[in-house]
Amino acid sequence: MDKFFQEQYGVVLLEQFREHVNNLMAAIQLLTPVIREHGGPKYMQYLAIANQSIYRLMRLMSHMEFAQRAGEGDEEAIHRVPVDLSALCETLEQEISPLVEKAGCNFQYEAQTAHLPMQADITLLYQLILNLISYALHTAGTGGRVGLKLVKDRRRAILTIWSSGLGRVKREPERILGHGSTLSLEQSIACTIAELHGGTMVVEQQEDRESRAVVSLPIQVGVKIPLFMKTPKSDYDGTGGFSTVLVGLSDVLPYQIYLSEDLE
Repeated sequence: MDKFFQEQYGVVLLEQFREHVNNLMAAIQLLTPVIREHGGPKYMQYLAIANQSIYRLMRLMSHMEFAQRAGEGDEEAIHRVPVDLSALCETLEQEISPLVEKAGCNFQYEAQTAHLPMQADITLLYQLILNLISYALHTAGTGGRVGLKLVKDRRRAILTIWSSGLGRVKREPERILGHGSTLSLEQSIACTIAELHGGTMVVEQQEDRESRAVVSLPIQVGVKIPLFMKTPKSDYDGTGGFSTVLVGLSDVLPYQIYLSEDLE
């Protein structure tokens, strides 16, 4: 199968996937007011599970879209704009903390610098961080701790996502992006995103269920960040207002978070 055919085949499959997800979303939206009025708590629970499944499908679709972009080459896969990584992480922390608490974990954020300018793809940076936090929540488990730390080391930004707890270690051999069988899918995608930005990623997994991923990204001195990008937009692109965080963490958050009234 030649490369052109593979790329076109992937485009068609992704479009069909998106169409079916949109149909499911439309059906759930039509059913929601009926269930609210006549269903009661039991059926609201089923509605929350259905909503979470939609978010999980959107998450898988974002992985598929990234795989397609990554196959196009570095220049086509990344859309660089001026970004303040520190502001981006602060925005994520404000959204993630209350959700992680509802999942039964503790989230800690630590930043040693207030301004880290770079030329980067905002959507991909969100995906990188959320993928690693999602994996960290798996390994932390209920009652565990998850953290995000941001520091500056010369002309590099160092992101550390760590976890400590008694959760399960995910071992999903990654066969598309080629980073080895010891990385989960989320970690492999994060590693590729770091490389697309001229960075690196190192993963450490301890026997006692402690994990740590360290991402090093280049920063650019003198990059001017537009005022409207001081607090980066966090809505998930292309989904009609879906929250980036709720999509990115849909595999690890409890279904109760996806009750329809909480999503509006």
